[in-house]
Amino acid sequence: MLEVTHDREDMVQALLSCQADVNLQDHDGLWALRLACHHGNGGLVRLLLAHPACDSSLTDKGGQTAQMLGVTHDQEDMVQALLSCQADFKLQDHEGLWALMLACHHGNANLVCLLLTHPAWYSSLTDKTRLMDSSQGGHTALMLGINQDQEDMVHVLLSCQAEVNLQDHNGLWALMLACHLGNADLVRLLLAHQACDSSLTDKYGEHIDNDNDDDDNDDKEN
Repeated sequence: MLEVTHDREDMVQALLSCQADVNLQDHDGLWALRLACHHGNGGLVRLLLAHPACDSSLTDKGGQTAQMLGVTHDQEDMVQALLSCQADFKLQDHEGLWALMLACHHGNANLVCLLLTHPAWYSSLTDKTRLMDSSQGGHTALMLGINQDQEDMVHVLLSCQAEVNLQDHNGLWALMLACHLGNADLVRLLLAHQACDSSLTDKYGEHIDNDNDDDDNDDKEN
């Protein structure tokens, strides 16, 4: 790990050739591959991934993988290298966050598109965090894109068959979230999707018409 931290690729190569344990972790759960990603050393990342014993599914104490770190730091070349080595990008940390969700959160459209090209991507993953004040988790990457008004992200996710009707722990789903936020462009985009179900209700029995009624009442009062 020390040689990785100091970007000594020749030393790392020598240690690997002598059967050094590539997956050994320190007290914080850090290991060689994660450190190489953290330091942005693409050569070391590829060298470590080429080792047959390298485990790309390891996590630190926070449940973060090397994949998540690469996405968080917008390191597209690192993410590409991990994808080519069949790293599991569906792994989630202790808050239920995963690589695609993090890419959406950081607004990196290139990384989102890159991750969506992976044949094993899964659109039904949900987090455990609070997206809105009244929400308790269970959000998809699509919901996050809507919450952040990232229309390009939403469009890309929908084109890759993201689950448009999944509901969070309060029964909130993509279309209702867009209505709550008053984003007419996103509402139209979602309604144009053939799988969008506008008849859904949340856990309190609220539905899309309730939002429209509230808007009508506001207009009358004004």
